[in-house]
Amino acid sequence: MKFKNQFLTNIKMISRCINLFYSTYKKELFIMISVTIITALTYMFGMIYTREFFKRIVIFKNDNFNIFFKNVLFSFLPYVTYLFIISLKKICFDRYYIQYILIPNFEKILKTKIQKKCSEIEIIDYEKNNINEKIHEATVCSTNIFRLVETVISYFGLILNIVLISNFIIFINIKYLFFLILILFPLILENYFKGRYITKYRLDLNLYERREKEIESCILEDSTYAEFKIYNTLDFVLKKLNKAFNEHNKKFSILNKKIYLIDLISKILVYLGKISIYLLATFDYINTNDIGNLIIVIVGVNIISKFIEEIFSLQGYIMMFSKLSVPYFEFMSLEFDKESLYNDDSVELSNLKFKYPNAKNYCLKNINLKINKGEIIAIVGKNGSGKSTLAKILLGLYKSNESESSKLIAKNSVVFQDFCKYPLDVRNNIELGSESSQDSFAIMKSMGFKNEYYKKLLGKEIGGLELSGGQWQKLAICRGIYKDSDFLVLDEPTAEIDPIFEKDIYNIFKKILSDKTGVIITHRLGSIKFSDKILILDEGEILAFGTHSNLLKNCDYYRKMWDAQKQNYI
Repeated sequence: MKFKNQFLTNIKMISRCINLFYSTYKKELFIMISVTIITALTYMFGMIYTREFFKRIVIFKNDNFNIFFKNVLFSFLPYVTYLFIISLKKICFDRYYIQYILIPNFEKILKTKIQKKCSEIEIIDYEKNNINEKIHEATVCSTNIFRLVETVISYFGLILNIVLISNFIIFINIKYLFFLILILFPLILENYFKGRYITKYRLDLNLYERREKEIESCILEDSTYAEFKIYNTLDFVLKKLNKAFNEHNKKFSILNKKIYLIDLISKILVYLGKISIYLLATFDYINTNDIGNLIIVIVGVNIISKFIEEIFSLQGYIMMFSKLSVPYFEFMSLEFDKESLYNDDSVELSNLKFKYPNAKNYCLKNINLKINKGEIIAIVGKNGSGKSTLAKILLGLYKSNESESSKLIAKNSVVFQDFCKYPLDVRNNIELGSESSQDSFAIMKSMGFKNEYYKKLLGKEIGGLELSGGQWQKLAICRGIYKDSDFLVLDEPTAEIDPIFEKDIYNIFKKILSDKTGVIITHRLGSIKFSDKILILDEGEILAFGTHSNLLKNCDYYRKMWDAQKQNYI
């Protein structure tokens, strides 16, 4: 029953992989199947011309050289062509076309599909323990899926080869059919019984192996040394380890003996079959004096034996690649929340609570917040108070199921504290391939970059310009400004900026945010001069929310922060 279930599972996986391959790589699939069929036909025609070649050598060996050469050449050239085609297929198709063209292109197609699927994943899902692992496993599956389809095609190609060559041999003498079965049948039984015994003994062998490792760990751990010294138990444990080792070897030896016996019986029966065919072919040669048939039978039987062994080997690869292809389909079948943002012109959160996946405690609690259209809000608080998490909720990147209501602005932009540094030129780092009503060159200039930076490649590792941390942060700000948006979130936008330039940055923000709704996340209070209101977060809760003057009067926490920093901004 277990074998049957595994077989059906493999069949389903093969079907899914072939369907995927067909939908994405239709022309290439047709090429691979066509080459396999042509190769099988080439083997058959090669055997035909091999027979003709040797027959003509015998027939015309006593004629003059011109007649001999002319007649032998007639069959020799096709024979050489057959050998050339087989070699060409191995070198040009198998080693070059598949390895360096088909596989890389197929990997690119599947990785693009995975990237599109990743775009559906909510940011919060990346906080889950296994999502990155699932993405990695799905990514490495592309080669396995290709190899599975390739192996299945090769598998049926070998079967076609065996059928064609067997028919050709049987056409010479129907009696060969019985002896071909005598060769095939032992190989089938050998494969079946080997798999059965290996499956039967695997659990026991794994158990013995685990027992050995457990005892070994007791010996090798530093913490057990004192016990060995006090109780003098080292010899006792070593005896137990030796016993477990002997039991493991005994079980392994039994399995090897059974496999060896199966191999021996199978090989004897196969060789008996081959000897019988060779004897029958010899008698046919004595009766017909046809050297071509004798050679074809001998060569054909050896080719069939070789192909049968390859088929059983490919079965193992098919099972392996089937298992290794599963993660791709598991990942692609995952369903993620595709709920779109509310397209409001203001922001409102009511009784919001939020915690990360697998976390016990809430990092945000009892959040009630309304930001009207055109308002600029500064969110301040110490590190770990939940500022960046709240920013991601305001952007719709994190969603909380524990909120009475949420209103968000869909058309938004952001400058994160941790931003991407693309190995591209400055222009592409700002525009990221998108169009905007903004002028990226003018934005770059406003941030203090020189004109020649605009098309400079960035990244010392790739021979480009190396920017400082502050310059990269300015570039990230340019990126956030460039995108057309109604709502802009700035998360610690001046953390790496020189304090001298910080004032200029805030003046630029003030100009940009004149017609937008904005949120500035910061622990530096330079932004309050152009903020309408200030929200103070402490341990995930709103401690206070109001104007600068009101907070100075009514909030001790804010007053202390201001007193500590005011000399920088007055």
